[in-house]
Order: sequence, then structure tokens, then C-alpha cells
Amino acid sequence: MPTVTTDANSVETTVTYGCIDGETSCSSNLQNLYPTKVEKASNHSALKLTSAMEYDFYTGLPTLATDVDNSISTATYYDDLGRPTKIASAYGTDDEVWVQTEYDVINRRVITRADVAAKGDGAKVATQFFDQLGRVRLTKSLEDAATRSATNETDGIKVQTRYETVEGYTYQLTSNPYRANYSSNESNATMGWTLATAWSNGRRSEVQTFSGSALPIVFGGGNTNSTGIVRTDIDTNTTTVTDQAGKQRRSITNALGQLIRVDEPNGAGQLGTVASPNQPTYYSYNTLGNMVRVQQGVQNRYFMYDSLGRMLRVRQPEQEVNTALTTVGNPDNNSWSAGFTYDNNGNVLTTTDAKDDDYKRIRCPESTADTNLQRRHSDRDKQLRRFKCPVLKRQADKSYFEHFRNDIHEF
Repeated sequence: MPTVTTDANSVETTVTYGCIDGETSCSSNLQNLYPTKVEKASNHSALKLTSAMEYDFYTGLPTLATDVDNSISTATYYDDLGRPTKIASAYGTDDEVWVQTEYDVINRRVITRADVAAKGDGAKVATQFFDQLGRVRLTKSLEDAATRSATNETDGIKVQTRYETVEGYTYQLTSNPYRANYSSNESNATMGWTLATAWSNGRRSEVQTFSGSALPIVFGGGNTNSTGIVRTDIDTNTTTVTDQAGKQRRSITNALGQLIRVDEPNGAGQLGTVASPNQPTYYSYNTLGNMVRVQQGVQNRYFMYDSLGRMLRVRQPEQEVNTALTTVGNPDNNSWSAGFTYDNNGNVLTTTDAKDDDYKRIRCPESTADTNLQRRHSDRDKQLRRFKCPVLKRQADKSYFEHFRNDIHEF
């Protein structure tokens, strides 16, 4: 039975709870369990986006997700504990590739093998090693999976992580990537450490970087080669960040967690008070959470979206207004410098700039012969321009953006 929800702009999303095995008909115990089809903008056929899902009956885990509009599926396989062991992208096509995951509970490690050149080759290998608390202590990737071991902790490109907790503080130390067998033996100039310190009251944190392979003092080493500290102070919804050069920046969020103001220092390096900032920038949002206005002093930038969150108009103070893009009824602004349209799959179809020049997506047919396509330059001069598609120099039937000023476009 479909469920329909309608947003503030009367755009509907239809969710269907059908057969979880993907069949058109099935017994009652396989129906109405999980959403098997989601249609966004279902009441607008030109905008509708459809996705379909299939599930395992016993676990409820999704086994197949399909982009119906583009006929592309992703299949997921699981072990007996419900952990994904293989993800097959572009499932059932010639472009199918796998990401396979192996779990070793006894040795506390997870190995991931991703395809590179062919399906199932598993040439890109990464391993995570965990401590007794389940925290990652070492990650490594192999440059040559054919000659290196995925389980050997001394080869490959490694990143080490250490943890420490004392009264009032929590420390986490992370190394730069290194190739030596152990971090202490790395002599490359890029070797270093990042020390993250958190105060137990949650109101301050610091990130300090060190150069060299030796451990910092807090972890029992003698490394004092600090290359800078970034400090973050939090007071309710206000966050102040001080960088390595002592420069400060303050940000404020609203109750929804949206950034509504950023304060920057003046020429004297002063932020001002929270109530009276020296150089504030304000951000405003619509009811769907999309940013619609940026105000910095007398400068304003405006953005307009459709009900699917796709950007339709932009107003930049550095650009002229394109009167052909004028709208009516927008609460803050109706004059724009750029506009966008989209195809049925949500891809950008046309872009119009402040000079009324159009950029359009041209789909070239699969043909070895030259094909000339005529497109309109703009509604301003009604001038037609001629384009030439590639002669199999690129993948056939692929879309490209081209500017309407040039008569012939060679690829």
C-alpha cells in the first residue's frame, strides 16, 4: 500500500511497501514489511526520481538497491552476523566491480579488497587493526597486493593511532603516513604526529602537530618539535577557533545546528563581542534547510531552490543582473545573475549566466559519422549555433557541456 507525503510546495513523495524479493506478486508474509520503491516528486512526471529496494526476509537487510531511472543496481551480501562481505556496484553489467570485506575477530582486524582493473581482482587492499576496546590502532594500504601481505603490520603505507586518558583530559595521537616497518624508524621528512586533546567538560579542545618520528611527551616520548596548535572553545551555540598564528574566528549556530553567523577579526585582530562583532557574516535558510541569503556588510548573495532542493537561481553582487531570469514572489530577492534547469534525472540541463549566455548539455548519438546539432544561443538574439559531436573520440552517448559562442566544437 503506497504512502504519500507532501511537502510545503505540494511536491509528493510516494513510498510503496511491496514484495521484498522484487517480484510483482508474492504471498502476504513478503509484503508490507519494508519500503520497496520510493518515488520523489511522484506527482510531477518530468521530475520524478524512482529508486527500488529488495531485502532479505530473515534479517531485513537490504540486498539490492536500484536506480530505476538509470537502470543501475548495487547488490550487497552479508555474513551470518549481518556484516556486509561484498558490495557489487553496477550489478549485472559489464562494468560490475566488487568491494569485498573479510572480518577476523580473533586477531581484531578487517581487510577490504576493492577491484581496480577487473571484476574480482581485489587489487586495492586496506586493513584496519583494532585494540581490545574496538578502537582503530593501525590502518595500512598496500601498493602491491600481489607481493605484500594484508595481515603483516610492518609493510605497506601505515597510519598509527594511540589513545590515553588521564584525569580531566583525553588524548589521541595519530601519525602521518609512513612506509618504515615501525614509526620510530621512519626517517622521511614528512613523518610527524597529530595530538588531539579534549577537556573532560567538553568546552575546549586542541589539535597540536609535531614533526619527526619520536613520540610527544604525553605519550612517553621526547618530541617537543611542535609545529602549531589549533584551539577550539565552545560556549553553548558559540564556537571560537584560534589557529596556529593566533588568529581567531567565531561561529554561531541556531537550534537546528545551522550556521547563522561567522565573525572575523578586524585589522587589529579583534573579533569584538558576541553581541557586537566587528566583521560578521550572516546566513539565512528556508524551511527546507537550504541557504537562501548571505549578508556581509552591505553585500548580499541570494539563492533560490525548487522543492527538491535543486538550485534554480543565484544572485552574486560581483555580477550584473540578468533581467531574463527575474522571478516574482520570492521574499528576499527577485533579481538574479545566474539560472539553472534540470532534466528528468536531476542532472543540470542548462546554465544561464549574467550575460544571458547559455550552456547546454548536448547528448551525442552513438555514430561514427559527424553529426551537426543546432542549439539556440539565447532568447536575447534568437541566433542559432552549430555544433559537431565527437567521432568516437570519447565514449559514445555521453553528455558534455558546451558554450554557445563557438560555431563548431571539436573534441
